[in-house]
Amino acid sequence: MNKIIYRGIKGELLSENGEKYTVYGVEAVDSEGEVCFSFDDIFYNKSKADNFVKMCNELEISLVHLPEIIEDAITEQYMD
Repeated sequence: MNKIIYRGIKGELLSENGEKYTVYGVEAVDSEGEVCFSFDDIFYNKSKADNFVKMCNELEISLVHLPEIIEDAITEQYMD
């Protein structure tokens, strides 16, 4: 099985009133450089996004568990 590497990504969205804002997320890349999973709208804070990516790589998070971990991160972000 290919090793998965997580890396941070940045995106821009439009608010309901038409203002641009920056969001940060994560993508999973296999050993051949293919993106296996990408979700760009998780965090509003780059530091939190960087910490999330670091945690995913250090713990070698399985893609099977990534959606649940992302959901937890989104929930936690609104509790801060």
